[in-house]
Amino acid sequence: MRISKSTVEISQYLKELLSDNLDARLFPKGNKELDSIVMDITSLMEKIRDRLNFAETEKERMEAILRGMSDGVLITDDRGMVILANQSFKNLISVNEDIEGKQIIEVIRNAHLIGIFRDALKSGQNVSKEINISRPHKGSSGSHKAFWGADKDIHLIATAVPVYSNTEYITQDEKKWCSSDISQDSDVDHTTHDMRRNCKSAIVSGVVFTLHDITRLKQLEEMRKDFVANVSHEIKTPITAIKGFAETLLDGAMDDKENAVRFLGMIKSHSERLNNLVDDLLTLSKIELGDAHINKIDVNFEQVIDTVFMTLKEKADKKGLYLKKAIPDTTQTIFADKDRLMQIMLNLVDNGIKFTEKGGVTVGIDETGGRITIYVHDTGIGISSNHLHRLGERFYRVDRARSRDMGGTGLGLAIVKHLVNAHDWNMRIESELGRGTRVNIIIDRYL
Repeated sequence: MRISKSTVEISQYLKELLSDNLDARLFPKGNKELDSIVMDITSLMEKIRDRLNFAETEKERMEAILRGMSDGVLITDDRGMVILANQSFKNLISVNEDIEGKQIIEVIRNAHLIGIFRDALKSGQNVSKEINISRPHKGSSGSHKAFWGADKDIHLIATAVPVYSNTEYITQDEKKWCSSDISQDSDVDHTTHDMRRNCKSAIVSGVVFTLHDITRLKQLEEMRKDFVANVSHEIKTPITAIKGFAETLLDGAMDDKENAVRFLGMIKSHSERLNNLVDDLLTLSKIELGDAHINKIDVNFEQVIDTVFMTLKEKADKKGLYLKKAIPDTTQTIFADKDRLMQIMLNLVDNGIKFTEKGGVTVGIDETGGRITIYVHDTGIGISSNHLHRLGERFYRVDRARSRDMGGTGLGLAIVKHLVNAHDWNMRIESELGRGTRVNIIIDRYL
């Protein structure tokens, strides 16, 4: 009777395990033979629990790694059903909802990405391609802001790697071969054919799909190309002019005093332009390399503007322009690096004078709550809205010829932008054609 009861308890215990109640316990029954079985079952269950705990720990560790990865990672089974995807992958394809358990073609609506996945699944080989995908328009579901904001193409390296099961019968080298691309190999020997045959016994059980965002690298490469081209042009132009005037003087123009003086004046002007360009390049380089140390102190802003106006007064007077201050008594002090603040304001006021033919330039401060806004407002020619987002790029000019004639290097606003960022401030530019331009520097009082 006791044995019968004990076997019922063992049977009940096994049923508990089958129903996923792994916390169930089985105790000795006072019978030597049965207790031996109970001990074996208990020992087996302890090992199973340990392995399950280990597997759960490994799963949590893998999920933590995937969450922390900047690359997008998606794993599917052999039918294309999504098993796992990290947030980076969902961000890159502009999806917010859970996608586990869905077919990959429901999740990814890009034909190139689906093609890469299918090629890997079909061929059993790694497939990697560089592609561009478009962002959804603002306001659409799952929109994601990349380096340059929304509504921009992003550049990706998409890689699909097949995952094999039943690989215990093939060698490690053959496993590597299964994931390699030999489509370009012209010399396929018998050994390779044997590997191909063995590889077929290893079934593709899924695909690991990764997306590596190289948009930033592409943009930096474009910026580098533009920078080299612009520097070459900007340096070559004054050098060519200086060389031309010097040759003209050497060819006999020195005897014509009036023209000689004019040519020497042009040489001086182009030399100054070249010097300004080199100075601005060195300044910008120093700022971008982080060598422009910002030492914030309480700075009397009105005194800074008085110095700026004194420096640029002659330039403004030649064009009949006014220079005006609108600084409230309550905001006389700015917490900033004095020299860098002076540099910012000199560049902005100088720009205002350059592009204003009638009226003038006003420098003022607005206060709103915990923020103050320094503004430089001119009554000049203004800028169309399609150019505003590019202001602050190195060498970018709305009107290249006009800017060059006025002695601009195309680096002033780039320097201002970097110095503003170095202060942890923000810059916003408002403009309208024919109505002037207002540059706002927004400062949090508590920074």
